Amino acid sequence: MNNQFRTDTSKKINGKYMEEIIRISGRTCHILTKESEFRQDDNMGAAHGENKQSFPVILYWGIGAHDAEHWREMPEYLEQIAPRQKYILVAYESENWNLDFSPWEAPAAFGKDNFGGGGEKTLLWLTEELIPLIEKRIRDKNRDFSDIQLSSRHILGGYSLAGLFSLWALAEKDVFSGAVCASGSLWFPGWTEYGTRHSFSWKDDREPDYCKINEKKESDRKKDTQEKDDLKESNSGNNDPKECDPKECDLKECDSKEKDFEKRKRAVYLSLGDREEKTKNFMMARVGDATRRQAEQLAQDSEIQSILEWNSGGHFKEPYQRMARGFAWILEQISQMRDGQ
Repeated sequence: MNNQFRTDTSKKINGKYMEEIIRISGRTCHILTKESEFRQDDNMGAAHGENKQSFPVILYWGIGAHDAEHWREMPEYLEQIAPRQKYILVAYESENWNLDFSPWEAPAAFGKDNFGGGGEKTLLWLTEELIPLIEKRIRDKNRDFSDIQLSSRHILGGYSLAGLFSLWALAEKDVFSGAVCASGSLWFPGWTEYGTRHSFSWKDDREPDYCKINEKKESDRKKDTQEKDDLKESNSGNNDPKECDPKECDLKECDSKEKDFEKRKRAVYLSLGDREEKTKNFMMARVGDATRRQAEQLAQDSEIQSILEWNSGGHFKEPYQRMARGFAWILEQISQMRDGQ
């Protein structure tokens, strides 16, 4: 991908947040941090007096271009119900909703706007461009976080089709530790079969990197594979190949708490309005059964912490409040898992 990045503007929001608007390869992103916890001149840096264990979770939220004037309501609600949680919110815009968030091609649910199956391209953009950029900016601005595995802090969320995309991305990539699927479009053609065949827990062959020797600058990303192979070879005689070789690692010690956190459960939040399945649209009317079925499957997975929350009303009632409740629940689960509760 052609990674074109520029900062458009930086501003205060309601005296509580610092918002930075950036464009990456033509996509607009809003980076929001709580000003009360972060330096004004370094909104991607660490909170005053905090150590690396308190570094905030990064929430990635897919929004439509039509949300551009109203999406800031969500963090206001989130602050009301989870005021003590630390997070960075990255809201990224979609110019073509049915294309960007559909995991595969499918006929339109109504009208002529078919689903274009551009989800794979969106996920690639997230994992190859947006997330590395956010991580790099964090590490460049605060050396205390140079040895932290940020994959334990990436949460993907969305509403409606973007919620479906978030759940799909969790199954596709070992990048996110949780997903918010608020009023998700689980009626989507082919989803039931996909959800049944795929696991949403960490992949069995996942080998997270815990040491600074595997932390690379963006310019060195192409060397990652070779470095990992070298590390495996150096640990070939060790009973635990995931442990660092003290002779190779330039850290004084590995962060065992961070390592344990990496290995813990993923968290998945599902929600649905109690009138959403009462629609006259035959395709969308399947959303209730599909969501219940997905919730049951997730509940049977011991590596997943999950919940299905029912809201009053139809699909378009209080979308920002529903997203806020989803993110708040995820943040609480991450906090509890980090603290070993």
